[in-house]
Amino acid sequence: DISIREEYDPTFGRNEHINYLLDTAMLICNAIEEQKDRQRLKLKEEILDFLKANFNQPDLCLAMIAEEFNISETYASQFIKEQTGRNYTQHVEQFRMQKAEKLLKETDIPINRIAKMVGYYNKNTFYKSFKRVYGTSPKMYRESFKNFSK
Repeated sequence: DISIREEYDPTFGRNEHINYLLDTAMLICNAIEEQKDRQRLKLKEEILDFLKANFNQPDLCLAMIAEEFNISETYASQFIKEQTGRNYTQHVEQFRMQKAEKLLKETDIPINRIAKMVGYYNKNTFYKSFKRVYGTSPKMYRESFKNFSK
């Protein structure tokens, strides 16, 4: 909370007035920084929620985020990396792979269809991503999980 004197107090010396002004300026700067932190946190949460809700769209891109949140693509990219330590592509891939893993474990949906369901136009791209993340092909993953659960 910031309290500001309404009137000049002649009993205060010059240094006391300067210190008061400096303290007030510091309080204002801190309040502004706290507000910026809240806004950054809100934007980060909203962007991540947007990615979670839209990861299955094959055409999901930084331009969509920029348009949705009225920011530039460059800012969106830098902001995501700065706020989360991971880039946009890594987040999208994580959401897609988590959903694919769940579908492989819990359903018998064909792998090509799962690839489309989680946002991949091209099944080969899906296979490469899955193998990079899980160290095995989607087919082998599904088989090993089904064998393990028997």
